[in-house]
Amino acid sequence: MSSLNEVGNSANLTASSPAPFLGNLGALGTKALTALANRSGSCNLTLAPEPLQNQGCSSGGSGGSGSRKDKNWAALLIVIVIILTISGNTLVIVAVSLEKKLQNATNYFLMSLAIADMLVGILVMPVSLITVLYGYLWPLPVKLCPIWIYFDVLFSTASIMHLCAISLDRYIAIRNPIHHSRFNS
Repeated sequence: MSSLNEVGNSANLTASSPAPFLGNLGALGTKALTALANRSGSCNLTLAPEPLQNQGCSSGGSGGSGSRKDKNWAALLIVIVIILTISGNTLVIVAVSLEKKLQNATNYFLMSLAIADMLVGILVMPVSLITVLYGYLWPLPVKLCPIWIYFDVLFSTASIMHLCAISLDRYIAIRNPIHHSRFNS
């Protein structure tokens, strides 16, 4: 048994098994939607005001093409930031790994920070780019959304914690330079 309740831009779909979800989604019409399913068999849907469509092939008026150009510039900027993030952090990791003079505790903190930031650039930022291109709607499978959020929070928190550890290390080095140099090697 399944039921579909539609109120404004939201719909609540309840079913005893996941199979009726696919049949009932057609009842919502051509509006774009995002879904979040939980274990109880209910699915909360948020309807976008406009349908998703491939605007790359359309030759619409100035309104659609202006927003498309803005989206292209934003995507280009994000791609440049992703490339710089991955390449810059890779250079830091290679430098600390290969140069013997750079292998001390302070630089290991920096290398660990570079690894966390590189993982943000590899696993989090490209998915953010995809959501920007799709108008902030989630175009990927629904099960990937919590995993992406988990990675985003995990790696961002790791970067913050690395910055705190580096700050504490620098504070100790300034406050007690003799004691720090003895235990830092």
